[in-house]
Amino acid sequence: MARLLNDGIAEAERKHPTRFRGCIHLPIHEPEAAKRELRARGINELGLRAVALLACHLDVQLDNPTMNPLYEVIQKHHLPIVIHPQFEAHRFKIRFTTWIAACSGPLRRPRPSCA
Repeated sequence: MARLLNDGIAEAERKHPTRFRGCIHLPIHEPEAAKRELRARGINELGLRAVALLACHLDVQLDNPTMNPLYEVIQKHHLPIVIHPQFEAHRFKIRFTTWIAACSGPLRRPRPSCA
């Protein structure tokens, strides 16, 4: 899923280079795939120059030690990180509903739990 998303983002950036700057999205639940997507694809192949991370992705929070190899690559390449707020992984319905609301209109916001 991250590959498809990154391909679409890179395409939008190529079509509108003065109007759009995209972020690399990573499959955090697969650390080796995330590292490859970050370095080989996101930076080298697609030319994206920022990283988007969820505050809590499938119960992996930003301070989880499994994130350290990614942070090393991000720091080495001086990439900014955009942190997107997120809710508990087992509350998918709330996350999905919140995403739909962001696209279609207001919705009462649930209390965040990954802080």
